[in-house]
Order: sequence, then C-alpha cells, then structure tokens
Amino acid sequence: MPLNLATPLAVSDIVHHIEITSFAVDLVRQEMYVGYQELNASNQVIADKALTIVQPDYTQAITDASTEANYNVYGAIKNALYAQIQTLTGNTGTIA
Repeated sequence: MPLNLATPLAVSDIVHHIEITSFAVDLVRQEMYVGYQELNASNQVIADKALTIVQPDYTQAITDASTEANYNVYGAIKNALYAQIQTLTGNTGTIA
C-alpha cells in the first residue's frame, strides 16, 4: 500500500508516492529498518532507499495500526508470535 504524499518532493523527477518494500525490527537495539522506493506518477521507480528508525514508538505504531484496521492488531501479532515459538520449540500450551 503506497503512501501518497501531499507535497511532492522535487528531485530529478517528482516523487508522487513512496512504497515500502521491506522492513525489519531489532528489539534488542530498539531499531527498525525500512526499505522503500520513491515512485513517480507513472509508478516508475526513481530511487531505492532505506532508513533506520532509532527507538521507534512501537506502542504508537500498534495503536495507529489498530485504529486503521478497526481491530486490536497487538493481540493478533502476539498470538502469531506465540504460535511461531510453539512451532520452533515444540512447546505446547495455551496462549494467555
């Protein structure tokens, strides 16, 4: 899902929107890594870029995502992570 910019950035071409291509989170270092592409109005890639967000506000991001989805995404993420832990470790039990 692209982010359409209200005020285009002037570069060699006008950036019409940004599309996130990848992201990763390092909980120990409290960093988030985001890869994205800048595209013009014809959806042609102007540039591939990446940035590191230091000490991102995870609580706000989850709250915003929950509001946008009209659903508690924290619970869904937690359940999915516990399911992965159970699969990888062979542990069983219920998720509280």
